[in-house]
Amino acid sequence: MGFQLVTNLYDVAGDEIDKISWVTGSDSSALAIAKDVANILGARFHPMQKVKAGKDEFQVWEKMVIREQEVVLHIEELITTSTTSIRVRKGIREAHEYEINFFPYLPVLVFRPQKGKDISTIDNSKVVPALSYETFVVDPKEEKCSLCAKGSKDLPAKGKNWEKLISSM
Repeated sequence: MGFQLVTNLYDVAGDEIDKISWVTGSDSSALAIAKDVANILGARFHPMQKVKAGKDEFQVWEKMVIREQEVVLHIEELITTSTTSIRVRKGIREAHEYEINFFPYLPVLVFRPQKGKDISTIDNSKVVPALSYETFVVDPKEEKCSLCAKGSKDLPAKGKNWEKLISSM
């Protein structure tokens, strides 16, 4: 999968990928694929750390310093809302006192934005997915669910409901 992401990245960025110094991804789901991509590119890898403070969650860059001229490639395994991706970027910036050079592309294994929401660019990096499809999400605060109106049951994707959701796949 790492090779597939690098191939996709090369298709859009060409030899610019040679400028990548660091590769990272969100803790914990994107770390293995980010490490694979770093190995393929011959770049340095450093893991993000997930930190929870009450109900808040952060992605933190610790211990290693990215020099001002170095370029960081940020990898994700899944993007739906971009919240975690933005946390990764924020965590890296907060660990440094100068502007960080993020590669202008963000490779992702599965990109599934909500239908009608444009997050094809996240923090000035164009999303480059291996697999992409829109999800059907209804915010009950904003609209009525057309599927519920037809008798479909609401099954949040947690706990026992997960098996029910995937059993029809």
